[in-house]
Amino acid sequence: MRWKSRLFPRKSGRTASSARSFPTATKLPSSSNQEVLVSLSEVYRFVEKELDKLKPDCFELFTLEERVSHVESRDGRVDFARESSSTGFALRVFREGRMGFSYSFSPEKEDLRRMVEGASWGARYAHPDGDAGLPSPPDSYPRVPFRMGPAPAPEEKSRLAVDLERETLARDGRMKRVRYATVREVLRKVRIENSLGLEGEYERSFYTAFVYAVAEEGGQSESGFGVAIRESFSDLVDAVPSVADEASMRALRMLGSRRISTGKYPVIVENGAMVELLEVLVPSFSLKNVLLGRSWLAGKRGERLFSPLVTIQDDPLLPEGTGACPFDDEGVPSRKLDLVREGVVSEFLADTRYGKKGGTGSTGSARRGGVKSPPEVGHSNVIFRPGEESPREMMGKFPRGILLTGFLGLHTADPVSGDFSVGAQGLYFEGGEVAFPVRTFAISGNIFSLLRDVVAVGSDFRLVGSIGAPSVAVSELDIGGE
Repeated sequence: MRWKSRLFPRKSGRTASSARSFPTATKLPSSSNQEVLVSLSEVYRFVEKELDKLKPDCFELFTLEERVSHVESRDGRVDFARESSSTGFALRVFREGRMGFSYSFSPEKEDLRRMVEGASWGARYAHPDGDAGLPSPPDSYPRVPFRMGPAPAPEEKSRLAVDLERETLARDGRMKRVRYATVREVLRKVRIENSLGLEGEYERSFYTAFVYAVAEEGGQSESGFGVAIRESFSDLVDAVPSVADEASMRALRMLGSRRISTGKYPVIVENGAMVELLEVLVPSFSLKNVLLGRSWLAGKRGERLFSPLVTIQDDPLLPEGTGACPFDDEGVPSRKLDLVREGVVSEFLADTRYGKKGGTGSTGSARRGGVKSPPEVGHSNVIFRPGEESPREMMGKFPRGILLTGFLGLHTADPVSGDFSVGAQGLYFEGGEVAFPVRTFAISGNIFSLLRDVVAVGSDFRLVGSIGAPSVAVSELDIGGE
C-alpha cells in the first residue's frame, strides 16, 4: 500500500499470516514536551513496566490504526471531502477476576500512564467475575487472502464520485437528479498482544461507492440507491457502472406504483431486504444474549426450528466481507460457524468470557467498535447460503404475490421475540411476471416464523458489508393495503 503507517514496525513473534510488515516509523510530532513512543514494542514495554506495581494476573494491549476518507459529489462537482486518521490503544487488565479497561489516542508517556492508571483502578475495584480472563496463544492463525491494491490519490477518489453521479443520471432520461454520490475509503491495521504470549496483527482495506438518485415521470417521483463495497480501489472503479445501474433500476421500477388490498400474500423477500432481516436476527445467536435470556433461541440449540432450506453461517474467513479477520478482537483464531444448518440451530457466537460461562469455549467472536470500549460478543460475516432458483423461477411457484424490495423502520422490530410490524415497498407479481409496483404498504410477522415458512431460496446471493443473503420465498405474510 502507498499509505504509510505512523506506527509501528513489526515485532518478531506469532503473527497472523495475512499481516504485512509495517514500515519503520519516525518520531511523531508532539504538541507538548512529553516523550513520544514510536513503536508498538516501546508502548508494550512501557505499559508492562507501569503495571509492575499492580501485579496483574494478565493484561492485553489492543492497537487500532485507521485512516478514513469520504468524498461526496453533487451537481457534477465535489461538494464535500474529509479525511481523518487515528491511532488508538485499548488496555484490559485482569486481577483476581476483576477487569479494568482504559484507552488512549496518544503515544505520549504521560497519556499512556494515565491509561494504565485507569485500567488498574478497574482491576482493583470492579465486580469480580470468575469467568473473566484472556485467551492463551494459539498455535497459528488462518490465512485470509485480502486483496489490497495501491491506495488511490485524493483526486482519483474525487473523480470517481463525480463519475458515479454522471453515470447514474445518464442511465435513463427519467433520472432527474442525484441527491448525493459518495466514495469512502477505510484503511485499517490491527494489532493485539497479551501477557500470556498471544500476538497477532493484520492489515486490510475496503472501499465503498454509494449513490442516491431520483426518477420522475408523470408528476410522480421515486428514489433509489446503489451500493458496492470492494477490497481494493481498482475493484471499486470496475463496480461503478453496476452501482449506477442499481440506483436507476430501483428508482425507475417504482414509477407508476399502485395500492393493493389488505390480505395474506406469498412474499419473495429480495436479497437486499433479506440482508436487513438478518441484521435484526443476528443478536439472537449471541451466547451472551442466550445466557441472559435475551434471545428467543435460548434452550433451543439442536432443535429444527426453521425450514431445511435455511443454512446461516458466520464466516470470518470470507475476504470480501467487511467482517473478515484472521482472529477476533481478543486474538482467538477465526473459524467458520454454522449458526443454522439445514433448519437446525447449531452454534452460538461466544467470546472468551461467555464461552467459559456457557461451556463452549470462545468461537472467535469477540468484536470491538473501536478502542473506546472492551470487546463484546459479535458477528463477523453472516451468510445465508444461497439456493439454485432465480427470483423469476420463485415467482412462478405462486399464482400471485409480492416481491418485497425493502423495509421502512425495521429497526423497530423486537430482536428478542422477532416480531415486526413495519412499512415496506415492493412489486406485485402474477403468473410469474412483475405486474406493477406497489406503493408503501404495511407488513407484519415474525422473523423466526418467516424462516420456518421458507419454501424456496434464490441463487442471487448478495453481500452488503458484513451480511449476505439471496432472495427468499415465504408461503405467506400479512400485508396491509387498502
